[in-house]
Amino acid sequence: MPRSEIDLDPYKQEIIRLYRDKTSTEEISKFLKRAHDVKVSQRTLKRRLREWQISQRIPIPDNPQLRARMSTLFYEHCANDKEILHILQKEGVAISQYGVETLRQRIGLRRRVSRFDREEADEQLYEIVQKELDKGTIGGFGRGFLYNYFRNQMHCIARDRLFSVVKKLDPEGVYRRANDLQRHRLEYIVPGPNYLWSIDGHCKLDFFGIEIYAAIDAYSRYITWIYIGFSAHTAISVLAQFLTTLKLEDIHPQRVRSDRGVETAMLAAAHHAFMKKHISDISFNDCYWFGTSTANQRIESWWGQLTSGMLYRWREYFWRLNSDHLFEADNLAVRKL
Repeated sequence: MPRSEIDLDPYKQEIIRLYRDKTSTEEISKFLKRAHDVKVSQRTLKRRLREWQISQRIPIPDNPQLRARMSTLFYEHCANDKEILHILQKEGVAISQYGVETLRQRIGLRRRVSRFDREEADEQLYEIVQKELDKGTIGGFGRGFLYNYFRNQMHCIARDRLFSVVKKLDPEGVYRRANDLQRHRLEYIVPGPNYLWSIDGHCKLDFFGIEIYAAIDAYSRYITWIYIGFSAHTAISVLAQFLTTLKLEDIHPQRVRSDRGVETAMLAAAHHAFMKKHISDISFNDCYWFGTSTANQRIESWWGQLTSGMLYRWREYFWRLNSDHLFEADNLAVRKL
C-alpha cells in the first residue's frame, strides 16, 4: 500500500519564504520538524517547490526603461556589474547579480572582444580614434579622460588598449602631455577651505585677443572664479571679478596670493580693507602674499592641466590662422569677434 502524501499546503507560504531567503532544503526540513513536527525529506521539498514553480533565482526584469538605464550606467558612468546592481537595487529594481550580467549581455553591452573578432575590432578602433584626433577632441587627454570620453560615445574599449592606440596615432601629443606632467613641486599645505585663494592670469592666448583670469582655492582646488574676455588683466577688471565673486558666493578668503602685477594693486587694497573690518590691526602682509607667478603653485598647476587638456589646441589653431594670414592681431574688430 503506497504511503500517504504529506500535506504541505498549510506550510506553503512559510516554506516559500524560507526558500527565497536562501535557506537550504535541509534547513527547511529541520525547521518543519522542529516547529510543526512534520517530517519531510529534502527530495519531497524540492519536488513540491518545482510543482509550485518556486525558484530562488529572481526573475530577470526586462523592459525598455531598464535597458536604457543600464546602457546609461554602462557607457556614461563606466559602472561595472556590481555598481550597476547596487544602483538599480537602490532605485527599487528587483534584480540579482546574475540578472544584471544576463540582461547586459542580452542588450549587447559586452566588455570583451573575442579573439576571432579582434582584428576587425582593432581596425574599427584605429579608425574611430583617428577621427577623434582629426577633430581635435582628444588631443592631450590622459588614460582616464580617454576612457570616459569613448565610453560616453558608446564605445567600450579597455583603458590600456585605447591608450596604446592613441600613442601610436598621436605620439607627439602623448609626449607633450607627459613632458608637461614632469614637474616636481615642494610640499604645499593649506589649513582648510578659503584660507588662501591663488589668483593669476593666463596669457597664452592674449595675442589673439582672449584674456583669461582665474582664482583657485588652494585647499580644495575649487575654481572660485574664471573670467574670459578681451580686457581681463586690467586692475579694474580684476577687482570687479573679485568683488563679484564675493557677492555671488557670499564667502571671503583669509588670504590671497598673486604676482606683483599692476592688475592686482586694487584687489590687494580692497582685500586688505575687508580684512581690517574683521581684524582691525591686521597688516597687509598677513592677508595678502605677493610672489612670482611660477611659485604660485595651485593656480599654475591648474593652468598646466587646462593647457594640456584643452587650451593648447586652440592656441595651435589660432597660430595656424595667423600663419595663413587669416588673423590680424592689429585689427581690433577681428580681436573682438
